[in-house]
Amino acid sequence: MSTRAADQASAQILKTCLQLLKDAGGLSRDTLKNTLTKLDFDLSNRLVNLRVNSVILRARSSQFIEEENGQLTVTSAGVLQLQKLIRITDFKFLKSQPWDNKWRLLSYDVPETERQLRNELRALIKQADFTLLQRSLWITPYACEKLLEDLLDNYPDYVQLFIVSSIKGDMNFSANFKNYID
Repeated sequence: MSTRAADQASAQILKTCLQLLKDAGGLSRDTLKNTLTKLDFDLSNRLVNLRVNSVILRARSSQFIEEENGQLTVTSAGVLQLQKLIRITDFKFLKSQPWDNKWRLLSYDVPETERQLRNELRALIKQADFTLLQRSLWITPYACEKLLEDLLDNYPDYVQLFIVSSIKGDMNFSANFKNYID
């Protein structure tokens, strides 16, 4: 298994673990592993079993989950990580959809005092494959407005999303999306 495939498998296991723990309100390590087995994670394979243990260990050290009295529970940081992993999955799904012939332009001006928001915004821009058009103005053909909805609703003074059907002038940026928009 390649490193990238292993990372994707670990991310999928982490996402599933966090979702199960969130939905159940907490599970024992054995119950979590048994549930993963039923969800087609082949835990009879020693390597995958080690990967699940590794994911749980990393999730605990990253404070995404806690273990108390044999019960694993998801933390608020774990819920945020789960939301991030879900967004990544959703963005990958968007890339598989046909282009609707509209461009999404994202503009932002976030003050330095809101560094966490700036970092979250940069991560979203990267995940959605936005391309820099001009300073603080990014463009993508992917219909990502639903995924950016919380950000737009919570920070209307800092972030704006424009959906446009035509752009006149230099279209050099479109080369970044040639496989999608053709």
